[in-house]
Amino acid sequence: VLKVGWLDKLSPQGKCVFQRRWVRFDGECLAYYNNDKEMYSKGMILASAIRLVRGHGDRFEVVTALRTFTFRAEREGEQQEWVEALQTATPAPVCGSQKPSDSLPRPPSANKLGLLELRGYKGRVLVSLAGSKVRLCKTEQDYRAGLAISEVELTAANIRDVDRRSFDINTPFKNFCFTAESEREKEEWIEVVQESIAETLSDYEVAEKIWFNEANRSCADCRARQPEWASINLGVVICKKCAGQHRALGPSISKVRSLKLDSSIWSNELVELFLEVGNKHANSFWAANLPLEEEIHSGASAEQRATFIRRKYRERKYLRVLEGLADPEQFNKALCTAVVLPNVLRTMELVFSGADVMCATGDPVVSTPYLLAQRAGQRLQMEFLHHNKLTDFPRMDPRSETASRSDFSLFMDGFLYISSREAKTTLDRRGRDGIGARW
Repeated sequence: VLKVGWLDKLSPQGKCVFQRRWVRFDGECLAYYNNDKEMYSKGMILASAIRLVRGHGDRFEVVTALRTFTFRAEREGEQQEWVEALQTATPAPVCGSQKPSDSLPRPPSANKLGLLELRGYKGRVLVSLAGSKVRLCKTEQDYRAGLAISEVELTAANIRDVDRRSFDINTPFKNFCFTAESEREKEEWIEVVQESIAETLSDYEVAEKIWFNEANRSCADCRARQPEWASINLGVVICKKCAGQHRALGPSISKVRSLKLDSSIWSNELVELFLEVGNKHANSFWAANLPLEEEIHSGASAEQRATFIRRKYRERKYLRVLEGLADPEQFNKALCTAVVLPNVLRTMELVFSGADVMCATGDPVVSTPYLLAQRAGQRLQMEFLHHNKLTDFPRMDPRSETASRSDFSLFMDGFLYISSREAKTTLDRRGRDGIGARW
């Protein structure tokens, strides 16, 4: 990002009405937002569309072939910084005496282009798909001039068929709801967007996609930066050191995979699952009752990690206990209700509290929770259940919480030396030639 900050933008209706906007320029486009928290812009101008940038009194103008945008900074020095940043990245002449070109920039080659209704906007918008980006424009004229409303990156998105003519493009930050003119056109859009999303899996590293969720950029256990491993059934992203301790728990508790080495395991649905849940939400369950003094950091020793991870996942010492569920039948009934809804975190809480992934639903046709999720079209629920069909978590009973956890405390792990010579009864440094260290 070359320049970012608050500016006043002159309303398109004119009449000297300025509106406060958060403005961002990254060298490729100038985008403005309602506030600094929004992920998707209210409007954007491609750098290739800018013909002239000039100061004008207490404001500066960004001239394109179609219209002129007027901005105002709070102080003169800041205004000059914006002008210089924009002029540096603008290929067009910047001298005020030179007339800007009226020719339109060449728009990118689009895989798909057409008018769609977009919920929240009056009338239809022109939607274009080029590579992994969906661009939204008010009109075709704007599209050809390099002006747009916003741009949606499909790297961390998924598409959902809603009804006869409608479909959604869902991202971790916002859902875009479109309606086509016909069912056939809707199906064409779904097909081309799905193809683009599938291609991003090979075009982008899985790690980059998983890290798109900010919470996944630090280890769920020790907070080490840029973790490259994950427990695909527990739904947490972890660092290499913590991954070793997760393996020690066994695959019935934690299935460890690399974000970079095990590329074949990372389907669209599994990536979406990790974006949907993320370490923050996962830890809201796993570490809900974690005392500050028991937290570990990236410099923790192997022994500290082993103890912490065993307590967190095997013993479930810190998890949030679900109230109102006292027996297996209630847990399983709650699970069957949860899997047909979008809230995957609720399903995770139930399974890791002891609900049976393979419990009977009472329906001979859809006899398992997985089949219930399949019938309801809940792809992420299906993905989570698939990776947890062999996990083994005893039921957490809030009425006997202390007793159940004291049972787990009998578990011990560590290295011991084992002698292969029966006659040797005393071990010292000189007599260790015939013994070996075992976990």
